[in-house]
Amino acid sequence: MSKLVFSQRLEDLKKKKFYTEHEFSKYQEKLYKARLLGLKVYSKEEQRRMSLAEKLDIQIKHKATRKIINTWKAQLVNSKANRLMDTLFNHSRVARTVCSLQCKGIDPELKSKVSFSSLGISKNKVMNKLVKEGLLPKNFFYLDKPKKNESMHRIQKNGRI
Repeated sequence: MSKLVFSQRLEDLKKKKFYTEHEFSKYQEKLYKARLLGLKVYSKEEQRRMSLAEKLDIQIKHKATRKIINTWKAQLVNSKANRLMDTLFNHSRVARTVCSLQCKGIDPELKSKVSFSSLGISKNKVMNKLVKEGLLPKNFFYLDKPKKNESMHRIQKNGRI
């Protein structure tokens, strides 16, 4: 291979983007993080300008998001543990009984410390889950940014693009 062809291919590779996930606007990122982290996402100044109703709405949706995420993570961990138990104990009745009892006892308040990446959950999957559960607007993937003087809380309620 000639040096010219090789350098051209190298330049092409440098220009290519090696990600598969959707790029999100700053507004989408902030809305997503507000669901995951609550009021911690906002500066003291932003919190001061918010009404009490907006703050409460953010906290309520954050708590609901945490429950959904914790339950989802627990289900995935249980599923992986069940497969492991089933493999290790060669499909025994005792292993199946333990696995079935394990799935019944999921506590959504118990914070899962397992990371999304270790469970194979991408940011897109989390966002899709939150849209499906109604914690992010149905048009979330099409949102750009709010109009001037319009808060994220009002857009979420009205579902405006």
